[in-house]
Amino acid sequence: MAMMANKGASIRPGQEPDLLSPEIYEEATRYHSELPCTVTFETIPLSRGGWVKTRDYYGDVLKGVEVQGWGGAGGSLVLWVEELGIGFSYVTNAFGAPEAVLGDFRGKNLLEKVVRARKQELGLIP
Repeated sequence: MAMMANKGASIRPGQEPDLLSPEIYEEATRYHSELPCTVTFETIPLSRGGWVKTRDYYGDVLKGVEVQGWGGAGGSLVLWVEELGIGFSYVTNAFGAPEAVLGDFRGKNLLEKVVRARKQELGLIP
């Protein structure tokens, strides 16, 4: 996820290859459409690569922050926040339809703390 947060580029240039070229990353993360989720029946915005791509993720600290990625049926999260340089993954042992796309409260709480800390580090919030 760190490479995705770095626009598909290596986080250690010269020590590892890039995951995606700049052109492929741009194409894969471009907004595609909104489709209904077959599990939660919510309409979700998708990138061309098939990931959720939204600025309407839940939580105050995430308001206006573009989050891309996906959640698993058990509440797991695999997300990145390009504008803050955050790659985030969380695996849980829960299972249920409401957690399928948005993750459960444990992952949400951790993600909010990571985003808040990064915003403070960048001077975006006090």
